[in-house]
Amino acid sequence: MTVLERGGDAVDAAVAAATVLGVVAPAGSGLGGGGFALVWRARERRVTTFDFRETAPAAFDAAAFERRAQSSAEEKTKTRGALVGVPGEVLGLATLHARWGKRTLAEDLEGAVKAAREGFPVGRYLAEALRGDPFRVAAHPTLGPLFFEGGAVRARSAVVTRPALAKTLERIGAEGARAFYEGPIAERIVAAARLHGSALTVDDLRARAVEERAPLVRTFGSRAVYTMPSPSAGGLMALEALTVLGADATSSLSKLGAGSSAELHALAETMRGALADRLVFVGDPSTDMHAAARLEGALDRARLEKRAATWAPNRAHAAMDDAARERGTSHLVVVDAEGNVVSLTTTINGPFGARIETEDGVLLNDELDDFTTRAEAERFLGANLSPNRPRPLARPVSSMMPTLVLEDGEPVLALGGSGGRRIATACTQVLLRALVRGDDPAEAIAAPRVHVGAGTELLLEREVPRDVENALRARGNEVAADTMKAAVQAVRITRTNGERTLHAAADPRKYGLAIAR
Repeated sequence: MTVLERGGDAVDAAVAAATVLGVVAPAGSGLGGGGFALVWRARERRVTTFDFRETAPAAFDAAAFERRAQSSAEEKTKTRGALVGVPGEVLGLATLHARWGKRTLAEDLEGAVKAAREGFPVGRYLAEALRGDPFRVAAHPTLGPLFFEGGAVRARSAVVTRPALAKTLERIGAEGARAFYEGPIAERIVAAARLHGSALTVDDLRARAVEERAPLVRTFGSRAVYTMPSPSAGGLMALEALTVLGADATSSLSKLGAGSSAELHALAETMRGALADRLVFVGDPSTDMHAAARLEGALDRARLEKRAATWAPNRAHAAMDDAARERGTSHLVVVDAEGNVVSLTTTINGPFGARIETEDGVLLNDELDDFTTRAEAERFLGANLSPNRPRPLARPVSSMMPTLVLEDGEPVLALGGSGGRRIATACTQVLLRALVRGDDPAEAIAAPRVHVGAGTELLLEREVPRDVENALRARGNEVAADTMKAAVQAVRITRTNGERTLHAAADPRKYGLAIAR
């Protein structure tokens, strides 16, 4: 908000917020990761997307990756560097800034530098993630002392500093992305990754690129929904659900009680279909010339309606699930005074990524874990190759899905989420609540959700009433409690007599923050 008040563009504010998140919430994002951005420029009246997802190194050994997938947990820990993708976040944010930023990059990074140098408290969600310490952070040589003291997670009143990261951010602010992708910082990134089994080289970093892509879009009456194309699968799920179920009050869901077993079962069946399509259709368009066309084919209305006609209100069909290992992300939405919108998701994948921290305070991602292994593909695709198979220079498929809804050509809703695979299911449900039932962002986000797992498994948040749970079980779903959290951030934009009003909401599941003025 301070960046906007000082004359910054929505892009300046997004860059500032994303880098601060990388400092204070390192379990989900940071300079060593990557992400997606969807941008609306009010003056140009144009939506575009930027793909700065991590890529496999040029010397990535797909056969070794397959062997590692079958190895012991201890061996996987020793070779976790093999999962490090070429980081894209710094270049992605710098690209956005170069295109539209009104302030200097150093000014946009001031907040992150200050947080890293002067310190920040351990946030509530981060403390929860650390409390059981399933990621063995306490024993980590650099992360352990940051977040643990005397064997326990630091008190929220404690101040955590990251001075090495502060210096890195300052250099990026002064010199631009080149300071990260060339020279000493790049060399230390490569050395740290290769020490743990990575094939990363300085040439991979130097050759790193950001792809500007046309968004994936479908029109429903007066509404147009823009979201991320491949290698995102999250947007595919949302658009399939809107195509089959509807995007306004005429939706078939309107006849069902909000939060009823009938509604949740219909949602589950739709999302299961989208999971199957993820396996079959979604790949990296930078390395697969047919990826974009496949995604368009997946959204063919006749195909989707034919499949939906086979679903029954009292029978659950088994989902195809490739056990994707997406887990940690951060999402933010910014709208500025000119009406520009940025919906931005960043990630380092698993909690604390690969748990490899360089001398410069950069936590490296473990994003290549999101590739589909041969064994996983064979279970569902037989002898057919997975479009998400591990290979050099490829981006693994992601659920991240920054999304924007236009009505009569004007932005009315921007959203996105964090939470690995649950990003797609959570954002899809919030979109449907907002567009079909007219919920404001806070209502849509707060509503209890369901998430689909393997087979007919249906994971329920604890707020789902017991009678609804029992009815879902009677409809053929294998009901279980959901133990993970997905968070959605959203902004609704309304106009009355030419005056624009913002309605912002952050997900209470991860203690998010929303401010609108």
